[in-house]
Amino acid sequence: MEEELRCGHCGGYYHVPVLLACRHAMCLACARELQKPAAGTTRVEEDGGGGAGHEEGGGEGAEVDKLSVLSDADSGVSCSSRPASLVGGDPPPPPPVYTVTCPLCSAATPMDDAGAASLPRYRVLAAVVDKHLERYQVAEPCQLCDGQGAPRPAQLFCDQCLVFYCGPCRDACHPARGPLAAHWLVSVSEGRALLRARRREREGRCGHHPGEHVSMYCLTCRLPVCVLCLHHGRHHAHDVHALNAVTKARKVSI
Repeated sequence: MEEELRCGHCGGYYHVPVLLACRHAMCLACARELQKPAAGTTRVEEDGGGGAGHEEGGGEGAEVDKLSVLSDADSGVSCSSRPASLVGGDPPPPPPVYTVTCPLCSAATPMDDAGAASLPRYRVLAAVVDKHLERYQVAEPCQLCDGQGAPRPAQLFCDQCLVFYCGPCRDACHPARGPLAAHWLVSVSEGRALLRARRREREGRCGHHPGEHVSMYCLTCRLPVCVLCLHHGRHHAHDVHALNAVTKARKVSI
């Protein structure tokens, strides 16, 4: 199980794992490091030109969610029960802006202009990694150790710097006197708990606007978006619905 909990790129335990299109995982930082502009992409259009594409894709979908009420004379009367875009076939996704290649199978995952930040978080895997580290008391490596050798085990975590320090690196980079003396240093286990709490706080927040929670879903891009994305971003001309309405419609279709 040890190998399954390590990132195929950096070799370390998964840290903020994200899910790729091939269903393999990768650390978020590794995905940011490996992301590249998609072939043929020169710049990101703010409005995305999604208006015309949505109108073209709406014709076929409008026929999917119609209920035929037949009379004795077999004359059909069609009525729409729900918005076709929620139940019918999804419109084709927009062209990718970035791609990232899986280090395990070499499959490419398309991404929008947010890059790796738009990839879904693999929260189940993150919880499994946390449980494994706690159960087997796996040492957290120091994040500032230099050199060709393996980093020394961390001894402390700084809640302000968000860095795990070994003893020598703490003395060299985080002295007990000076402006850093007021920082809160805790044990490694407490540091892991603080990082988990911070990740939970960020769940449900927009990748483009971290201060906003996602409340809408863009069917054109197949991504959850926030209000700012809808009014000021490239999703304003896309097919956007309330997130809870899309969730209910998907559950019904399943």
